Amino acid sequence: MGILRKTVIISAFFISTVILLRTFFLGTYPDFTVYFAGSEAFLQGKNPYNTSPGAFANYVYPPFVLLIFLPFIFVPVPFAAQVFLSISIMSLPFGIYFCLKALGKLSVYSYAFTLLLSALAFPTKFTLGMGQVNLVIFFLISVVFYLLHKNKRYTVGFFLGLAYAIKLFPIALLYYFLLQKKWITVILSIGVFIIFYVVSVLFSGVDIQKTYFENVLPGISTSYQKDYYNQALSGFFARLPIEKTTGMFLKNITSILFIVLSLILLFWSRKKKNLENISFSFIITLSLIVNPFSWQHHFVWLILPFIVTFYKFVPTSLSLRGPLTTKVRGTRQSHINNYILLSSSYLLVAINFPNPQSLPVLFQSHVLFGTILLWFLQAKLLLGNK
Repeated sequence: MGILRKTVIISAFFISTVILLRTFFLGTYPDFTVYFAGSEAFLQGKNPYNTSPGAFANYVYPPFVLLIFLPFIFVPVPFAAQVFLSISIMSLPFGIYFCLKALGKLSVYSYAFTLLLSALAFPTKFTLGMGQVNLVIFFLISVVFYLLHKNKRYTVGFFLGLAYAIKLFPIALLYYFLLQKKWITVILSIGVFIIFYVVSVLFSGVDIQKTYFENVLPGISTSYQKDYYNQALSGFFARLPIEKTTGMFLKNITSILFIVLSLILLFWSRKKKNLENISFSFIITLSLIVNPFSWQHHFVWLILPFIVTFYKFVPTSLSLRGPLTTKVRGTRQSHINNYILLSSSYLLVAINFPNPQSLPVLFQSHVLFGTILLWFLQAKLLLGNK
């Protein structure tokens, strides 16, 4: 390994470490206080969905999450937040490790490069600064992705079921397992989810569950937030200068079109073994586009799709040397175009504007546009076009 290569790798690790560790000095982690207050209210015999005193926002997470954060309430909030932050930070490098390992692309250089780009991206900084659980979900999905390649059906089912219990988002991945006819994984993941749900019922009681499913969940599923940080289709249409009913109608129609087209592509390519990784990550990308809301910190889940798409575009047999025939020139240009588009997608997702109101309305949805661009590149791959 040359001196220049070593310098680049060391610099990448150093910058990544500094970016991640500086979050320990932020002092406040608003969303963590919501988790904390919810579990504290639950321990006091209150309904956390009705009472979140002193919290940043109302508690809207699945009941099982109350049990996960219960151990944290026995120590002061600042210390509890630092412990949870440590878990979140470690979830990132370990998640990246499993992604690269699954693809057979793990090396010091690829790892350092991926970690640096992930740490630099605003969604990563945002999820850590807010004290969110998204990097833990990323880690669980990365483990699932890795175990899939090892054909560990039972273990995949367990980790997938655990992810369901913490966040509803991974449930979309069920479609992938159904298409691939991985029945054991489907049944086991649902079974594990049910077990975790039953445990939460036994500890929290029926009233809390009733409040969540009758009041909280319907409110989430029909959310129409126009905040800049909502980068789903719902946020894009909510920010447009049109009537709310018109915007919701357009959002629903556009979401249906994305979903139907995506399901057709996934079904059409289901038997192509070389596209299984793209299919898996394609569902993650689609979910962030059509979810009722996707805050910018949710987009850390795109780390896996970006990794998969990047390495799918890497030319395996095309030499960069030799005679430039028309075919070779065209193939090289295609790779260059793909990397330009993928880089543009990353930049649109990774950047953040501290004063978004100063931007034109369309520019305020840059993360959504970057995600749609990634969706387009993955759709090309599913169609067999590089």
